[in-house]
Amino acid sequence: PKKIDALDAVRIVKLACGDSHSTAITDDGKVYAWGAAACGQLGFEELRHLPKDTEGSPFESKPQLVSSLESKFIVAVSCGEAHTLALTSDGYLYSFGASSCGQLGYDVKTRDSKPPLIMTKPRVIETLLDR
Repeated sequence: PKKIDALDAVRIVKLACGDSHSTAITDDGKVYAWGAAACGQLGFEELRHLPKDTEGSPFESKPQLVSSLESKFIVAVSCGEAHTLALTSDGYLYSFGASSCGQLGYDVKTRDSKPPLIMTKPRVIETLLDR
């Protein structure tokens, strides 16, 4: 085991791990993510700047703040094989990553009426609103 120095400046209160990505929640509700990024499971809107592994897939080796969730207070995160769910303190559920089997909880159509394979930006699952 090795300490993750990139998180020294924050207090981590919860962790979640997927197949090849990890997340951490801080005491002030911020989310940090790292690992495989090819399916958008880190919640980073832009993947082009990330380094590539030997197969050409993007990844982030050090924990980075998920800036698109920065204005939310996240209380729980769950990671699947290639997707992530984040729950806010006021009960909103956000999802991002692979969507090939509907695991993101919403049906988004592309121009050719096919669901997108990945969603890099966290999006609230609207079907859970007003319940």
